[in-house]
Amino acid sequence: MMLKNYIKIAWRNLIKNRLHTIINIVGLSIGLGVSLLISLWVQDELTFDRQHPNFQNIAQVMINTRQNGSLETSKTVAAPLAEVLRNDYRDIFKSVVLARQTGDHLLHYQDKMLRATGKFIEKEGTNILPLQMLSGEKDGLIKPNSIMLSQEMSQAIFGKTDPIGKALKVDEHMLVSVTGVYKDLPDNSTFKEVKYLIPWQLLTTIDKNYSKLEKSWEFNWFEIFVELNPQVSMANTSKKIENLQKNILKNNASLFAYEPSLFLHPMEKWHLYGDWSEGKNAGGLIKFVWLFSIVGVFVLLLAVVNFINLSTAKAQKRAKEVGIRKAIGSSRKQLMLQFFCESILTTLLSYVLALLFTYFSLPLFNDLAQKSLYIPYTDLNFQLISIGFVLLIGLLAGTYPALLLSSFNTIGTLRGLFNTNKNPITPRRILVVIQFTIATVLSMGTIIIFQQIQYSKNRNVGYNQQDLISFRMNRFNGRNEAFRNELLQTGVLSDVAQTTSPATDSWSNASGFFWEGKNPTFKDNFSLVAISPEYGKTIGWKMIMGRDFSKDFLGDSSSIVLNEKAVRYMGIKNPIGKTVRWKDGTFNDATYKIIGVVKDLVTQSPYDPVHQTIYFMQPAANFLLARLKPGIDAQDALKKIKAVFNQHMPNQDFEFTFVKDDFAQKFSFEERVGKIASVLTLFTLLISCLGIFGLVAFMSEQRKKEVGIRKVLGASIRSLLQLLSIEFVKLVLIATLIAGPIAWWLMNKWLENFSLRITISGWTFVYTSLAILLIALFTIIFQTIKTSLENPVDSLRND
Repeated sequence: MMLKNYIKIAWRNLIKNRLHTIINIVGLSIGLGVSLLISLWVQDELTFDRQHPNFQNIAQVMINTRQNGSLETSKTVAAPLAEVLRNDYRDIFKSVVLARQTGDHLLHYQDKMLRATGKFIEKEGTNILPLQMLSGEKDGLIKPNSIMLSQEMSQAIFGKTDPIGKALKVDEHMLVSVTGVYKDLPDNSTFKEVKYLIPWQLLTTIDKNYSKLEKSWEFNWFEIFVELNPQVSMANTSKKIENLQKNILKNNASLFAYEPSLFLHPMEKWHLYGDWSEGKNAGGLIKFVWLFSIVGVFVLLLAVVNFINLSTAKAQKRAKEVGIRKAIGSSRKQLMLQFFCESILTTLLSYVLALLFTYFSLPLFNDLAQKSLYIPYTDLNFQLISIGFVLLIGLLAGTYPALLLSSFNTIGTLRGLFNTNKNPITPRRILVVIQFTIATVLSMGTIIIFQQIQYSKNRNVGYNQQDLISFRMNRFNGRNEAFRNELLQTGVLSDVAQTTSPATDSWSNASGFFWEGKNPTFKDNFSLVAISPEYGKTIGWKMIMGRDFSKDFLGDSSSIVLNEKAVRYMGIKNPIGKTVRWKDGTFNDATYKIIGVVKDLVTQSPYDPVHQTIYFMQPAANFLLARLKPGIDAQDALKKIKAVFNQHMPNQDFEFTFVKDDFAQKFSFEERVGKIASVLTLFTLLISCLGIFGLVAFMSEQRKKEVGIRKVLGASIRSLLQLLSIEFVKLVLIATLIAGPIAWWLMNKWLENFSLRITISGWTFVYTSLAILLIALFTIIFQTIKTSLENPVDSLRND
């Protein structure tokens, strides 16, 4: 009965002070909603790759090698290592699985053809991946000509028909039979893009080069995953295998010189700890988890502080109520329970509103963060945490107001003789400074993030991306010239070329090159791109020395073009006419003549220096690049191009992208971080403004009689505004002065991730501080004008 009475009085007080209640609930709900969104994201990140019941025993074998004085870390290792680990460490490893890196292939079924991402992996790989079988057996890779499909891929190819036993063709030369269908892997799995699995044995059967690579220690091209036996220490095992490859290669001087060092990278750390520097883990995405977790805690803290500020700001209006209730016999405990009840009721209403806010924000947030988050309403743990959260926040937020209001002296409150705070440096003022410091740091950080992105976008890429279209191709069977001529005859293209790599990436790297003046101990590494002779003209690259490839020179098939970086890398002063030998110890042993040097093209990360690149004139059919004629409508052009594609490649999907869009995708991660930071900045500013509004209301309530007396004595509105605003302007100025050095230090640390980066300008801090100050000033003036315009008779009536 008493509880019911508390709730009824609490509800009446909330209704009575509508503006105060709305501001309180909105501020707290925003804080709770933002914190809930961040909590869902953090939980998703922290549970990455933990779907496998034995994830703590699964790891990937990685390698450190010394390259020209520095340690380089790689996820790919030599293929024969798998057999050594399997045979020599039987008591340690439950499974050792060799795999090729995930890649795209064409799947053919009758008249359907789909390009999808899959993996060639040894048959034990089904135990490493967290597969949940929907049909077929989990050991479905035992037969060499088998394939296991994800649920999505099975439905895309076969619809509702049972796919088990159905025959598929992979690319143009691999016939396989479906042996299993597994549930789509979750978004927070490293293997989420794997839509099918094919036995490693099929790869070695079809391509004899892979049979040779299985025995070669020359190339670190493959992935090895391991599962440890129960009770085996991951750290101790990593130490045991550290010098394994070095000992195997001790009689091979050239490979031993790389000082190979093996180690295990646990599955639970693949996603969040993926950065390496000088052979040691340098963190990774975990820094964003910590960053957003801290921001989420601060946003919630700011919202709770606002609740306290606004509650104490109304203390004077409720002082007489407290005095009367004390006079008629209410104990301090009863008064505290009443205020706690109001606080918990406010928190409950705020949490309900926060759930609605989160529900409607999730689609946008998921799109921004590229996640599939959801609110687990039916989960018992979530329900219990929600109840505990509401009670905890309600009690924490209500403690200070309850203690303050219930401590008022009965006679003093009835006579209006009390002061809620005599200390000029109050915790509330300090917290407002902290609020605006955080908001200012976030604002400055967001601006610098977008400045860095724009700086990289404005970088000269070395070729013309405008109206350049990239078409994905499969095997083409040698009809290149006829195909090219028909495309040009459509009248919509100015030129067409073929290449092994997309214009915005480099898919091949190699070593084993020798040239005059090369240091025998120098370990070379080049990006390789095979192109047709029209490539340079099509993309619009710029020759700075020598000439381009040409069909008119028969010897160009044994010639190469270097980029500027390759010439500097090799240390050749007059490269034209010089020869380069490529002998990598396996398939390649040929000599090439340098005929040209091209201006550096930005084909990989726009944030890093250009990589040394060698261009060969060889048949290349992975991608076709085509440039539209000026003024041609893209959609009409694509229709004509598609008709030619369908004629020459009737069984291949018409896949294309605009190169400009492909390049823009390279900024997607940083832009997502920037957008998320922008949203957090907006909400932090909003909560901070509510906080300063609460403090202004508190101070205005305290100084209402002083304002009334000043108005009676002739004070102007302007002087009153100055009187009431100056203190808060000082608080915001202090916050911006504190925020500047913090933001400068944090953003310089962030910019260290980029080889090519901006220099932070002091004007960024000045303009951001002025903007924050104006926003705060607007909030302050809104409340101070209201106080200044009140009738002094009302404030002096009791004296």
